[in-house]
Amino acid sequence: MKTRYLHWHKIVVKMKWVGAVFALFLAGCSALYGTPETPHLQVPARFKSTFNLPAKVPATISVTKWWQNFHDPKLNRLVELALKNNLNYQIAIKNIAIAKTYVSQNVSSLFPTIGLNYNAARNASSNSQSATQGFGQGRVFNLQQLQATVSYEIDVWNRIRNSVKQAQSNVFSSEADSQVIRLSLISDVTNTYFQVEALNANLANLRIQYALAIAKLKLLKTQYRGGLIDIVAVSDAETLAETIKSNLSSTDKQKQVAESALAYLVGKYPERFNLAINNMGQLPSSSDLIPPGLPSQLLAVRPDIQSAFYKILVAGYLQKQSFASFFPIFSLSGGYGYSSSALRNFVSNNAIMWNLAGNMAETLFDYANRASQYKRAKLQYESSILSYKNVVLNAFKEVDSALISYQNDYIALIASRRELAAAQSKLNLAKAQYQSGFNDYPTYLTADINFLQSKYNLINQNLLVSQDIVQVYKTLGLGL
Repeated sequence: MKTRYLHWHKIVVKMKWVGAVFALFLAGCSALYGTPETPHLQVPARFKSTFNLPAKVPATISVTKWWQNFHDPKLNRLVELALKNNLNYQIAIKNIAIAKTYVSQNVSSLFPTIGLNYNAARNASSNSQSATQGFGQGRVFNLQQLQATVSYEIDVWNRIRNSVKQAQSNVFSSEADSQVIRLSLISDVTNTYFQVEALNANLANLRIQYALAIAKLKLLKTQYRGGLIDIVAVSDAETLAETIKSNLSSTDKQKQVAESALAYLVGKYPERFNLAINNMGQLPSSSDLIPPGLPSQLLAVRPDIQSAFYKILVAGYLQKQSFASFFPIFSLSGGYGYSSSALRNFVSNNAIMWNLAGNMAETLFDYANRASQYKRAKLQYESSILSYKNVVLNAFKEVDSALISYQNDYIALIASRRELAAAQSKLNLAKAQYQSGFNDYPTYLTADINFLQSKYNLINQNLLVSQDIVQVYKTLGLGL
């Protein structure tokens, strides 16, 4: 009975050893042959900020080429020019092509290296060596060799294949980076275009305001000289005129800066860029321009998130290559050719030479170097995971901020429209009272200036909502 127990005990011990070796093998497979682990993030299904959006997007609304939703041919043309000529975007496209060259470079290591060597030498042997080998006393002879060589590294530890996958992940990351630049470029062009439109409208508005303020000031000065009013009214009119004049100068400066910025965005010099941009018109129904529901899955297409994800794979495959450096390199090499001291029998059977060898190479005294490289690769992999989580978290933050800004500015836009309607009613009343003789002309001018100021405020609020809509599209990663 005891003998049987010992027999089973030995079997169990052996099975434990086999299990340990198998577990070590599986761990090695994961470390060398598997795909790097990527985090699975638990994110909210929807964004915190919500809005009374339509249940269905109208068929005329596009969430891919969203800038076309504004129905402005000039804006569409500017976006096309920017994607064609902007140098930052063109550089990003070139970086993709550069990244692809590393893929082909690493793939080439999967195939044998073939070489062709030819050597011609003139040799002189010593007296003793000549006598021993039968060459005669101090004989000089020629030696010619032609050999084809083949060497091939056996990718036992998947080091080469991991380098190929790392390069491929780098290509995907470069493509995502180019999409980040593309999305920012489209958003910048659209925002700057809207800004130029608004500034044009404001300039026209302020010029009329200034003309009315000067006319009012002249009338009040006449009334003051006639003793009809006091100096305070004249002083207030002068202040108003100077304020409008200052705003006019500042707005003109902003317009020139914005036009220059727009020219550079589309890859043109401002001196050679001339695109007549109209005053800012009325937006389409703003609520129709925002996709309904806004599930968080929309962020899956956001290019900076994709780039951060592929950077995890890049760092993961680099870590696997560093781990493989601890193991020996196995390779095969061979050669076939001719060697002869005379050209007349150079290709004869007697001149044939060949060799075939298997090699194993392992560096013994640079463990600290390889350990440091592996540790650094591991830390870079862990850092890339943290960066990915941070990018996702920041994406939610940006979307929520864009939605909050849009909600508040849209409410303010409705208030501005009501304010303009009220100012219009007051202007109509002041005009009727002036024409009926119940009010004087300066009072009518004051109502007209107040109406223009309300219109000025509406233009600026309209610009804010337009830029908020662009920001929502940008933060969602749409338009690619």
